[in-house]
Amino acid sequence: MDAPTTNTAWDRLRARGASWLGGLVALLLLAPWIAWNRWEFVFRLNEPRNFVWSDMQGYVERAVHLATPGIKLTRFDTFYPPGTHLLMTPLMRVAANEKDGLLLNQWLWWVLAVVTLYAVAGLGWKLFRHPLAGALAVGGLMFHWPFTIFAGLYMSENPFTCFMALSLLVGLFARDLDEARPWRRAAVYALAGLLAGVATVIRPQYALGAATIGFPLLTRRFPFVRVREAVPLLLAFLLPVLPAMELQSHAAGTRVGLSSNAGFNFYQGHCDVVHIETHEPGVAMYYTFAAPVSIQRAQREGREEKKAIHRKNMAWDNAYYFQQGWECIRQDGWAHARRWWANLEDMFGASEPWPPNITPFAKGSATMNRLYSHALLFLLPVALLLARWRRAERWLLLQLATLTPIMALFYGDSRYRIPYDMFGYLLLAGLMCSVFRLRRDPRRVPGLGWTVRSYPAWRGRA
Repeated sequence: MDAPTTNTAWDRLRARGASWLGGLVALLLLAPWIAWNRWEFVFRLNEPRNFVWSDMQGYVERAVHLATPGIKLTRFDTFYPPGTHLLMTPLMRVAANEKDGLLLNQWLWWVLAVVTLYAVAGLGWKLFRHPLAGALAVGGLMFHWPFTIFAGLYMSENPFTCFMALSLLVGLFARDLDEARPWRRAAVYALAGLLAGVATVIRPQYALGAATIGFPLLTRRFPFVRVREAVPLLLAFLLPVLPAMELQSHAAGTRVGLSSNAGFNFYQGHCDVVHIETHEPGVAMYYTFAAPVSIQRAQREGREEKKAIHRKNMAWDNAYYFQQGWECIRQDGWAHARRWWANLEDMFGASEPWPPNITPFAKGSATMNRLYSHALLFLLPVALLLARWRRAERWLLLQLATLTPIMALFYGDSRYRIPYDMFGYLLLAGLMCSVFRLRRDPRRVPGLGWTVRSYPAWRGRA
């Protein structure tokens, strides 16, 4: 009589194949290396507290304002989204002085950078159902200098990327949970919504990406959405967003959104101007702005860096600057398409990322930025082909597509794209797993409406 078989955890791992075990080992080995690699960068190679100027200084000053009793926020404090300086405020509050607060927040920036890479590993594993996909994506991203450098700067990119990756990962887990347990799905969707709300408070552009989390909840029958999961998702999303808007409105003395710079960015992106000087009527103080990407383009093309002076409208006068931007579009007519093309170029490679281009790692950042942008010219067509059969590629392309409105409405800048570079590396990881027949995510048969499972090559099916 045959001995009874046992269904131990080890037996289940062996059944998945050597490649699956190898990928799991690779991820386990990567985990401590990720933590050390980011610690080495944040605490030795590029300490954020040594780069407190320009935009970085603005985030630090706003965090100090919030952390110091008796200091009132100003109208200018509402110009940028509040998420980044809100994250920095608690540690500034408990620190003895600003210097100690900067050091404490340096530890926070390290944690965020590490969690981001762990979340990307989870996305690769979840999308392609193989741990090696996560290891490949993270391995490539760790050497992507434009992405890495923002871990060492007090900018919005590092915390935004962390909460974006976490929200999308939790959203995928919610999507794949058993529909027979709707309350559990609702709770996980609520967590995804909360994380997405935090990411949106850091960068409002993520509102589009956050909406994709709810796409699996859409149905063809009234009310066209799974209400039991959609309501917790939306309410949890609003939980951080509404108080942040209230904080901004309180500082501004009037109702505003998450930021007051939409009109100004629209004007910068659609008018032929590089340096902009804004004056507040009756006040001697004035503010000067210039988009680094516009400066670079003017220098590349050998053009004069045009300057505009607005003596009656401050930078947060959205209605005025939207009107100015529309006027530029009207005057250009069809020729304005050239500016949209320039925005596309600046988003993908023509411009060097700022402020990495003025750090000790400027050359490596510029080189990797160009390599990544050129690699996308190959990856995107292949991903579009695979998307006919693979839901993972469709999902990743959708995330990249949420960048399009930024280029169309405002202007292109590689700094806006860099947090989304993780999706390019995930596409590359999926392609490599496809080549070596390692993917285990479902494969859809076009035109038949049903899926087949893909198995490792050792079982005779790719």
